[in-house]
Amino acid sequence: MKPILLKSKITCPECGFQKEETMPEDSCQFFYYCEKCKTVLKPKKAIVVKQKKLSVE
Repeated sequence: MKPILLKSKITCPECGFQKEETMPEDSCQFFYYCEKCKTVLKPKKAIVVKQKKLSVE
């Protein structure tokens, strides 16, 4: 099993500033504040994928 990578490089879509951050292990990070331009980054609307139930015979 591969180890889980907790580091992620975040790029601000407004100013292009990049920073490597450690992702939290015990919570979700919904918003992110750009240190350079102070833009609040939010996730795009979620795409809901319907799963088909498979039967095992």
